[in-house]
Amino acid sequence: MDKVIEETRALCPLGDFTTAEDVAAAVVFLASEDARHITGTELIVDGGTVGCDTYGPRGQADGPLAK
Repeated sequence: MDKVIEETRALCPLGDFTTAEDVAAAVVFLASEDARHITGTELIVDGGTVGCDTYGPRGQADGPLAK
């Protein structure tokens, strides 16, 4: 199981899984004065996984993890 976790972690563009703390930091930022001009946008907190082909096109299970 540890090998699968490490192999999956290596596929993450930023080299690690997203944590609850990563998501919390984004929430704190969006609730802060620094984000006062941000409206109607999607903030993806995933370490770059959505924007790469780790899981294949549109999240389909035909990327490297399906092999």
